[in-house]
Amino acid sequence: MPESRDVPDPQQGASVRVRRTRILSRPADQFRTSLVPTAAAAVMLVLLLAAVHGLNEGAAQQLAATNPALQEVLASQSKGMDATLATGAIFYLLGILGVGLVHSRRLMGALFAIHRRVRMLGEGDLVTPFRLRRGDYFHDVADSIRETISTLRMQAREDLADVQDLMSILDRSPYAGPLREGLRGTLEQMALRKRSLLGIQDEVPREAEAPVLAFPG
Repeated sequence: MPESRDVPDPQQGASVRVRRTRILSRPADQFRTSLVPTAAAAVMLVLLLAAVHGLNEGAAQQLAATNPALQEVLASQSKGMDATLATGAIFYLLGILGVGLVHSRRLMGALFAIHRRVRMLGEGDLVTPFRLRRGDYFHDVADSIRETISTLRMQAREDLADVQDLMSILDRSPYAGPLREGLRGTLEQMALRKRSLLGIQDEVPREAEAPVLAFPG
């Protein structure tokens, strides 16, 4: 995941926050994801090199049979070609692994962010904003999570309004009697939980509460 650090700005004389991107944000998951296509490419590459080696050996033997004097030269060229192909194959596989690590960063970073936000949602956090990086995958999943959070916030706001209405009715009711305090305590606990879900720290009047609880579009 991206890291932030403060660096001095010589023009303004203040620190500027610079985002530093790490390619290996989750090394274990990224290597596990990248090694599968790399291993498949390695198997196919070995089969291809074996076929090329067989063709070269057959051609070299035919030429050596017609001209024995070229046998040592052909053998040396065959070894050099095999070494060149093997070196090229190693660099090719390393390239596939590197591309896979860079590519998996967008995949694993998005999955980790989604997992973390869903866990926070299960803990009752409806306040922390959630967004993915522009190049990440699963933006449609992130949109669905944001819509879910917005729906839950709207429901919590409506529940809080209902609880406050019940508390107001209870305070004005002449029939509540000795149950008034117990019911009011229960309603206050419900209202406190709803305010906690919505990120409201202090109880405020209903008129002043509306801008704080405005449903984000």
